[in-house]
Amino acid sequence: MMNRILVTGGSGFLGQRLLYLLSKKDVLIRSTYLNTIPTQKKNPSIDVEWRRYNVLDNSDVGDLLKDVDVVIHLAGMAHTKKNDEQTTIKFKEVNANGTELLARKAAINKVKQFIYISSIKVNGQSTSGINTPEIFRENDSINTTDPYAASKYSGECKLIDVCNNTNMKYTIFRPTLIFGPGVKANFLNLIKLVDVGVPLPFSKVDNCRSMIYVDNLCDAIYTSIKHDNAENKLFLIKDVDVSTAKLIRSLALVLNKSPRLFSFPVSILRKLCVLFGNEMLYEKLLGSLVVDDSLLRQELNWSPPIEFMEAIKETITWHKSNKGI
Repeated sequence: MMNRILVTGGSGFLGQRLLYLLSKKDVLIRSTYLNTIPTQKKNPSIDVEWRRYNVLDNSDVGDLLKDVDVVIHLAGMAHTKKNDEQTTIKFKEVNANGTELLARKAAINKVKQFIYISSIKVNGQSTSGINTPEIFRENDSINTTDPYAASKYSGECKLIDVCNNTNMKYTIFRPTLIFGPGVKANFLNLIKLVDVGVPLPFSKVDNCRSMIYVDNLCDAIYTSIKHDNAENKLFLIKDVDVSTAKLIRSLALVLNKSPRLFSFPVSILRKLCVLFGNEMLYEKLLGSLVVDDSLLRQELNWSPPIEFMEAIKETITWHKSNKGI
């Protein structure tokens, strides 16, 4: 008998890639969206049973969870530049309370496994600051430094509490920076800068950042489904560690452009970021964030199926297509 898998937030960046992977497996797929009905033009070959669902809806979910074996919970409120009280409340409502609400409904409906995609930001913003670990591990102390991270950690705790009091099992992933076709924000901006040939002052930046290609993350999620060693486990996940300079050179190589890197004192770059009120940008571009994902690889006998440069090529191919090239 085929498993039926419910993917929440299936119309998002990670969700679309996960649905594509699942469509190649012997499973039945049900997925949720919130505002816009997903178009089949994005994935015309995928057979998905779409349902509109709001994680804050406390009413009866109807047959959303009927015959579902596994829930993969991607839906949630993502990063925002706003940092006010209302935003903090909204993060908690969606990422923490919404996760708990869905988990309780899933347990009542006899769902066997609940897979929750959290964030490495639960561990902290970087591994390059004062009094921070040189590498993040699953058993590190929690260091949530913003409302988003706090809400994701709260979601983890609420899910674990539900599972500890029911027969449902949990699997939690804290991914590092996710990149690939459909990526947005800083990674996409960096591709655009390299593509148009903007000189970048990062040639001497000696940082190290863990990243994960979106399809490799999807593969790990699928591997964890009903895997005995994934039951009631938390995993950090990555597929590569690279410096900002190496990432830029890799992007430039695939774009067939010059990386146009030049040297500039890192201390001054940091001061400039602070001066313009964006110290977090410094950490994302020039700081380090490295994780140890050996637990995942050992417990699930998993390794990333797609190599880093192949992942970069796929991402650039998407970027060019998106430009109409």
